[in-house]
Amino acid sequence: MVVILGAHTRIDPEFVACNIRCMREMGVKCTGGTQINTGDSYWQRAIGLGMGSRFGIPSAPYRYDKNERFVDTVVYAAYARELFDEVGYFDEELHISEDAEMNWRIRKAGYKIYFTPGIISYYYPRPDLRRLARQFFNYGILRVNVIKKHHDAVKPVHLVPPVFVLTTLLLAAAAFRWPLAGRGLLAIWAAYLLYLAVASVSTCREEKQWGYLPALPAVFLTMQIAWGLGFLVGLFKTYK
Repeated sequence: MVVILGAHTRIDPEFVACNIRCMREMGVKCTGGTQINTGDSYWQRAIGLGMGSRFGIPSAPYRYDKNERFVDTVVYAAYARELFDEVGYFDEELHISEDAEMNWRIRKAGYKIYFTPGIISYYYPRPDLRRLARQFFNYGILRVNVIKKHHDAVKPVHLVPPVFVLTTLLLAAAAFRWPLAGRGLLAIWAAYLLYLAVASVSTCREEKQWGYLPALPAVFLTMQIAWGLGFLVGLFKTYK
């Protein structure tokens, strides 16, 4: 068995044993589990709460799902060694998202990926919004690289942040000549700010962590806008 781990991470003592047991019981060759965010400071814990919310990164169920099921990808996956002989090794040119790209190839080869919350890893998020923005900006850029290799890997949820950012930029530019564009810009940002408020309240209620309510809107906004900008930059670099 081969396990991929990343920086800022530690694993539960039963991590390896749980992966082995899950592979045997489910008859699969790739397994993974829950990522629990932790931190030392207020902002690090707030960022962890946002990253672990279904409102933060909708395409990453391993951050918030509580149910065992087959999934498209998992974090810090465990792989049966023989998988690499069939689907190849990690693409080292990606730097980020190489595990997501590997998991995509695994599913394209006909294998299933199983998620169980009993497999636990602990992640230490970035300690402030500036470094969180840089992280998600890079995520957005490198997601384009994965999609470039596998065009069918794109999902509607991947397009929401870049479409929102692009719409904002276009309306802001047009507002200098057409007042209607300015009103449109105000309307979509009013709707987005309402979404941030609802998402923050819902997350705090679900996790019973009301002390982080003042910080969560900024966390969600930073993740989503930075990811959308990164995605657009990645597209520009790819197709310029």
